[in-house]
Amino acid sequence: MGVRARFNRSLLIAISLGMALVPGQSYSGILTDISKSITPEDLLGSAVLDCAENDLEEGLQKCKDREFVRLVLKKYSILKGHNCASALINLRLKVSEWHYYPLLQEKIAELIPLENQRPTIDLTLTESKENNVPESVGIAGGTGPLSDSDLFSKVVALLQPISKIDWTRFAINLYSSPPPRELIESVSRIFYIERMADFTSRGHNRYYLASNTAHINLRMFRWTIYATSGIRLRMTPGNDTVVDLAEYVSNAVAKPSNDQPPEVLILSSLQSYDSQLYPGYLNTKGLEGKEHEKRPVETVGDASNQVPHSATQIPNKPIEHGHYFTVGNHSRAELLQDYIDIAKSGNIEEAGQRISEFILDELHLIHQKGGHVNRIILGCTELPMALKGDLLKTLKNEIRFYYNDQVEFFDTEELFSQKIASDVESLNGVF
Repeated sequence: MGVRARFNRSLLIAISLGMALVPGQSYSGILTDISKSITPEDLLGSAVLDCAENDLEEGLQKCKDREFVRLVLKKYSILKGHNCASALINLRLKVSEWHYYPLLQEKIAELIPLENQRPTIDLTLTESKENNVPESVGIAGGTGPLSDSDLFSKVVALLQPISKIDWTRFAINLYSSPPPRELIESVSRIFYIERMADFTSRGHNRYYLASNTAHINLRMFRWTIYATSGIRLRMTPGNDTVVDLAEYVSNAVAKPSNDQPPEVLILSSLQSYDSQLYPGYLNTKGLEGKEHEKRPVETVGDASNQVPHSATQIPNKPIEHGHYFTVGNHSRAELLQDYIDIAKSGNIEEAGQRISEFILDELHLIHQKGGHVNRIILGCTELPMALKGDLLKTLKNEIRFYYNDQVEFFDTEELFSQKIASDVESLNGVF
């Protein structure tokens, strides 16, 4: 286990111990105290909008959006290039106001490229004006604030129309708190432990980890929840309060399709690669690991569109049993992490292009060993955030042309959001 992974486990233990020392807590769908939260109504109610009187309705809304983000940043002193890790933004939105959250995260990413210097955002989405509600779910984010907002947007979209949920009695609590990356940093960020202790003690019906990498510490997170609230969590037999989203993804990936066994390429963060996160899950589904050696890859074309020139000469050899491949070696895993970090900084277009080229190179290496891929896990939520739209369509076409492979991409962010939305509907009696 790497230094960072050991530290993350130690941090969660510290959270648990700290929470266990807090007596007399009540665990019944607690939300952030409404008196401590800001709302669009609070900030925009008395604001003088710098909009032209003859603006169209859409223009006025964009003006309100811009002004709301500006006022939040001003209230919490979020400044360009500053370390704002100590800031805690308590945000309470109505369902019709959900779009303010991704706008705010995008602006913060623009001002503060380094994730670990960004503020914590404690977001509550509800129509309730109370400090607690009968039903709620909690989503632990922060490992990738931009992907948090992307996932949040997808969950809300899946819950449309909003009338099917009684939002006066239900809430989604997204807690986006970038974790400390290094031990020395955590010493000056004891408040991170305190904040996570508060979030995990709120007694939501379900808890979710919004990133793939966070599932490395799933067991410890579950232990933290249980140690904090004991038997008081609202649980039913066989229904775990902390939902294993990586298991949900693995079940989808390992399922046979069209009588074709799964031949899976796993793309993930460096930490997930080192901990063998998805290989561990796929092993339990009966898939076997298969290695491929890193070899020099000759390419043609300019740097923005490199394709292995020898790919068409490599025969497609199907494998009888399901397998999975990880990236060629640790250096390649580090390279992919560099591209993920570009996406985290907000440069989505550059990250997407580099990740696309990376995938083509990996497939080339696998085919050189007689391998075959029909599924790719985008096992870090920044990957699907960067690979989408026309870029993903072009990548699929290139794979089909050069390797004669029909490859299905498993968007973990999309699968996470589907599971969360489905659980929300079940909690609210929507079937």
